Amino acid sequence: MVATLPLLDLVPMALNFVRESSIGAAMKYVAAVPLVGLLALSVWIVVPKVKEALVYSEISDATELATLMSSLVHEQQKERGATAVYLTTSGESYGAELREQRKVTETRRGLVVSDLSAYLERISGGEAHAEVARALEGVATELARLGEVRAQVDRLEISPAEAVAFYTGLNNRIIGAILQFGRLSDDSAVISSIDAFASFLSGKDLAGIERAIGSSAFSTGEFTLATLLRLKELISSQEAYYSFFLADAPVEAAQDFETIMNSEAAKNVQRMRDIAFDAGPGGDLQGVSGDSFFTAQTQKIDLLKDLEDAFARDLLTLLDKRTFAARVVVALSVLGLIAVIGLSLGMAILIARTIRSDMTDVTGAATAMAAGDLDVALPKSKGNELGQIAGALDQFRQSIITAQSREAEARAREKAEQERQRQAELAAQRAADEEAESERRQIEAQRAREQKIAQEIAAVVASCANGDFSQRLRTDDKDGVLAELCQGINDIGSATEEGLAGIAAVLDKLADGDLSGRVSNTHRGVFAKIAAQLNVTTEKLAAIVLQIISSSGTIDASSNEIADAMGDIARRTEQSAASLEETAAALEELSASVKSTADGAQTVQKAASDARSEAAESFEIAGETVEAMKGIEDSAKQISRIIDVIDDIAFQTNLLALNAGVEAARAGDAGRGFAVVASEVRGLAQRSSEAAREINAIVSGSQRQVEAGSASVNKSRDALERILTAINAVGERVNDIADATKQQSSGIAEINTAMSDLDRSTQQNAAMFEETTAASQAMRDEAQTLTGTVSHFKGGEGGKVVSLKQSRKQSELGTPHPTMQKAASAGAAATSDAWQQF
Repeated sequence: MVATLPLLDLVPMALNFVRESSIGAAMKYVAAVPLVGLLALSVWIVVPKVKEALVYSEISDATELATLMSSLVHEQQKERGATAVYLTTSGESYGAELREQRKVTETRRGLVVSDLSAYLERISGGEAHAEVARALEGVATELARLGEVRAQVDRLEISPAEAVAFYTGLNNRIIGAILQFGRLSDDSAVISSIDAFASFLSGKDLAGIERAIGSSAFSTGEFTLATLLRLKELISSQEAYYSFFLADAPVEAAQDFETIMNSEAAKNVQRMRDIAFDAGPGGDLQGVSGDSFFTAQTQKIDLLKDLEDAFARDLLTLLDKRTFAARVVVALSVLGLIAVIGLSLGMAILIARTIRSDMTDVTGAATAMAAGDLDVALPKSKGNELGQIAGALDQFRQSIITAQSREAEARAREKAEQERQRQAELAAQRAADEEAESERRQIEAQRAREQKIAQEIAAVVASCANGDFSQRLRTDDKDGVLAELCQGINDIGSATEEGLAGIAAVLDKLADGDLSGRVSNTHRGVFAKIAAQLNVTTEKLAAIVLQIISSSGTIDASSNEIADAMGDIARRTEQSAASLEETAAALEELSASVKSTADGAQTVQKAASDARSEAAESFEIAGETVEAMKGIEDSAKQISRIIDVIDDIAFQTNLLALNAGVEAARAGDAGRGFAVVASEVRGLAQRSSEAAREINAIVSGSQRQVEAGSASVNKSRDALERILTAINAVGERVNDIADATKQQSSGIAEINTAMSDLDRSTQQNAAMFEETTAASQAMRDEAQTLTGTVSHFKGGEGGKVVSLKQSRKQSELGTPHPTMQKAASAGAAATSDAWQQF
């Protein structure tokens, strides 16, 4: 309120300035008031639309970059697989394919690096832009390392696991950067689409890792427990990402995804998954080969790539439509503003020029008549006050001309009379001369009086031309036409003064914040038009103020909702305290369990002591058994070495089989590389056969050693029976200890889970409390500022004054408060070492 006082003090000064200005200048000032208000309102409407159009345009550029980055991810997935095979075979296989794939990847990488650098130079400002910039700079840094990693691959200085981990991490970083693009917009549809796109890319990348692990396991003919667990983890992660995608994706994209999931390739992949899980570790895979799984999964990934490209095109189309719509609104708003301002200025200039031209003509004619020029041309008579002034001046001129004519006739009569008197009667000459002189003096006096009246009229008209309509002519010392003329001029001045006074009164009320003032409709002509335009301007200004007052009520209600949200945060904090109490109880239970474990351990110790006594008696007999079994151990070591060779051969066979599958998938029916791979497989099979024969020979020797050891084992049987009795007692105690240990493990797991949940909840509550507190305080400050700004206004509504509280109450009753919802999407899960499992 204090800040508005200097502005209100300027209003009376402005009114005085208008009163002292000419009519033309006053007309310009009156027209400028609504034009300035209209200009401010238009700027208030147009500027947000311009910002919205710029945001959509920026998001569109980011989406085009994201499309290029997703294509790069797809090519890097192919290069990842080729690199893994190349390193695993020590560079003997897949070298040409890797070089070709690198060319394709490098082309994509060059486009991405170029567009990424240009995009980083364009974006600026805001926390969201900073997050995007940091993510893209991280991508650029990792892409710069790609050449170094490739060189290490060529020199075989990097392990397959490290190379695969690098490519996987690079893909995840690119997908994370794409996810950050959604923070640039407030449009929920755009944010959801970008989140869905990033989730889809993450799921598709995991499908590539599943292809490598599944193909390897099927090629070896069995799944280990670790491989099955890893495969299950990959499938679950894919399903999670795809569920995020379906939650945010449009209906058409979701339908296309379901079509892919029901395709023949997807069904084949699922069938092979079921076979692997049903078989279990080391189970029968029903003849499914790694090559068939690789082909089916590749077909499925290709279908997902087609959906990825289509979804990216749809997202770009959505952004183009939003950008075009925002630009159309801006263009229409600007054009409308230009048209309204131009029309208003044109009308104001035309009216001002017309009035000024008429006033100049009337003033010039009055000045010329005052100087004695009665032949001056007067402006044509019009229906307004200026026309009345021109008509009165014309009547005044006609009266002067009539008086001059009468004077001429009187002089003629005087001359004739003198001539007649001179001839008729010389004695009456003096009397006639005196009479003529008296009449002449009367005429001159009348002429002087009329000339004085003309000067008075000219002075009044000149004052009116200078904007002073307070001057009046006296009518009590005049009669006839002159009295009517003066009265007409006085009426013109009164009408003009009343019209300007009405306008000044409305402006005075505006200066005091009263929007109910109106100019009466009793005026005519140009003042009637001015009064109507000023009334319309005041009514529109009152409507705007009432709308602002209503908005302040809505803001006040929103502040109350935020206060309720802060109450919810307090209750959530109380729940966190309850979780802490539960955690303390779990700790007490864990303490009791640990005590029980300690007691059991003491019992086990005693039983173990007894077992050691019995074992001492059996030591001598067991020594003979150890000697007999030593030969068996040596043979077992030789068998272990042979088995290692067989394992290595099996591993190489697996890789070559995978190579054959890749080659066949690429070449189709004309897969020439398959013959080379088949030859290698036959060679490895021969080596496996030789190793099997060696194993048979060693096993035969081991059998003879086992026979010799059997005699000694029989001797130690009795002693071992006694040891067995003691060991059974120890086993019972060990079981008790195991049970207690299980309880401890369960309690510790519950504590860890509760503590983790409590930590996340506490952090979320703290962040939410800080954000809500800041937002609440800012909203209250803005509401108070807005209330102070509009509190001095009064607006007319049905003849009554609408106060701020009444408007706020109407806003609360008429407009429901919106409920805000915030959706959050999960981040990408970290990828573990896939190639070690392979």
